[in-house]
Amino acid sequence: MPKWSLPFDEPIELPDGKTARTLRQAADYVMALPRTEHDHPKWQHATGGLLMAAQDAYCDRTDRDDAGRSIETMSRYGDGANGSLRQSGTTQ
Repeated sequence: MPKWSLPFDEPIELPDGKTARTLRQAADYVMALPRTEHDHPKWQHATGGLLMAAQDAYCDRTDRDDAGRSIETMSRYGDGANGSLRQSGTTQ
């Protein structure tokens, strides 16, 4: 059974001003993205890291934090489905 309540060492800053302190909060953020963005391969890769961290009994804090950092990076600078770049929650 996935352990979505596992915490990150440091909270992940999200563009909406909220922070994700657990795998669940980071996953909820991704799931709330517009479908075109959520389905983008780079977001799918980042989400896969969260899923692996939640499901892997041998996953350590470093693995969880790596998954969280990929979500943080994508939320700030990742390519959206339309190829635009995000910066602090805005499309440029």
